[in-house]
This record gives sequence, C-alpha cells and structure tokens, in this order.
Amino acid sequence: KQESCCHHANSNKYAICGCHLVPRGPPSRTLYALLDMRNDQERRFQAIVQAQQEDRERFRSWMDREVRAEAAAEQTSPSHMPLNKMGPQDDPEAFLDLFEKTAENGGWPKEQWSMRLIPLLSGEAQVAAQQLPVQNLLVFDDLKRAIIQPVGRNPEQHRQRFRSLDLGESGRPFVLAQQLRDSCR
Repeated sequence: KQESCCHHANSNKYAICGCHLVPRGPPSRTLYALLDMRNDQERRFQAIVQAQQEDRERFRSWMDREVRAEAAAEQTSPSHMPLNKMGPQDDPEAFLDLFEKTAENGGWPKEQWSMRLIPLLSGEAQVAAQQLPVQNLLVFDDLKRAIIQPVGRNPEQHRQRFRSLDLGESGRPFVLAQQLRDSCR
C-alpha cells in the first residue's frame, strides 16, 4: 500500500504521482490549460536564462576589451608621473596649471585628477580642500575653484603684482612676459 501525502490519495478520483495528486480518468480541459501554461512558463524562463547568459558574455567581452585598452594605455603613457608637493611659496594658480598640464600630458582621466591632486596640497590649499563636501571634493573644477578663491589673489593684489614686475637684473624679456601673463589671470 502506498503512503499518501494527503487524505485525497485514498479516494478513487486521484492517483499519486511523486508527491503530487493527479486526477484519475480522462484529462480535463483545465488540466490541458494548466499544462499549456506550464509549458509557456518554461519557454519564457528558458528565454530569460538565455538572454542573461548572452548579457553575461557581452559584459565579459566588454570588460576584457576595457582591461586590454587600459593595459595598452599604461604601456604607452606612464600612469604615475612624479609631482612635487605644493610648497608655501608656490603660487596656487601656477601650481594648478602645471598639475593640469601634467595630467593632460599623462592622459589621466579627469575623474582621477582630484584624487591625484589632494595629496600634493599643503597649507591653505589643503585646508580649503578639507572644507569641501566629498561630492565636490572629487570634482576637479570644484576643488580648483575652492583652492583658488581663498588662496588666490583678489583683483587689487593682481594689480599690485602686475605693476611691481620689471625686467630686473636678469634682463630676460621672455621671463618678464610670462610673469606678466601670469599676473593677468
């Protein structure tokens, strides 16, 4: 005698199939409809599984291409160029301009510029960076603006610096021209 998983198994209307009860006798339209729904669900499930596998393969392929591209970029340009820390006598604007040119020449993604600049800051520039919210600290243009505003010169200081420049003892006009350009910023 078979054990049943419910009290209906002993009646003549049901047969036991594994742990499920199956109606005895000719299958009804409802049973066919349920089987059709089950088959349809199985087809849809298989289609979803197939689409997920294709997505995973595309993602892996994309990641492989990105890793190869990064590796090639690292071979063509150094990922880390040595930069000096900002000193107390450094002009913040000139330091930031030099940093930007170095970053551009190094081919660094702009999203990394802030993270590479922050350790190089000192003094008032470092304090200005520390006062920024994190979301602004990681945006290079926001960080640059925060450093230049409190540390940079006001218009009167620019005017005084511009007027105080002269050819001096060195007699190097190109140096003076560069200093004048820097003073105009």
